[in-house]
Amino acid sequence: ANMFVHEGYVYIVRSQEDYENWENSTTAVDVIDARNPASPTYVRTVELPFARDDYGWYGSSLDDAERTIKVGDAIVMMVSQSQWDDRGEEYIGQSAQFQVLDVSDPANPTLTATIDRPDGLSHGGLQAFGTNVVSWHMRTASSDNSKVRFYLDRLDVSDPVAPVSLPPV
Repeated sequence: ANMFVHEGYVYIVRSQEDYENWENSTTAVDVIDARNPASPTYVRTVELPFARDDYGWYGSSLDDAERTIKVGDAIVMMVSQSQWDDRGEEYIGQSAQFQVLDVSDPANPTLTATIDRPDGLSHGGLQAFGTNVVSWHMRTASSDNSKVRFYLDRLDVSDPVAPVSLPPV
C-alpha cells in the first residue's frame, strides 16, 4: 500500500487481489480527512477497476512505491500486464498504462485518465520531475534480441483533468 497527504487529506492506495481470478483484482483508495489530526475522519473509499500489480516475468521487480506517485494535484499509478505467446509459454513483453487520479477536490478523488504507454520488454517505476511523471521502458534494439534500448516516458500532469503524454526520449 501507499500513503499520500494532500491539503489535510490522507490517501491510502491499496491493492485488492483476487487470487482465484486475477482479472478481477482491483485497486482501492481510502480517503481520510486529517485536517484535525486529533480526530481524523474516514471519508470514503474509491474503487478503481484495475490492479496495479503484475507478477509477470519482469513486472514483479517493482514495489508499490515505484508504481504509484503523487505529483501536484494528481496521484499517478502504473498498471502493467505481461504478454505471452499464443501457447502461454514464452514471455514476449509487457503492456502498461498510466492511470491518473485527480485530487484537486481532496474529499472526492476522481479517475480522470487512462493513458497507454508503449509496449516493451519491461517498464520502470515512476518518478516525479516537476509537474511531469517520468518512467522508462525497454525494447529489443536488434532483430536477434541480444541488445535492448531504453526509452524515457513522460506524462505532464500539471492539469490532472487533462494529462498530456509527451513523446518518449
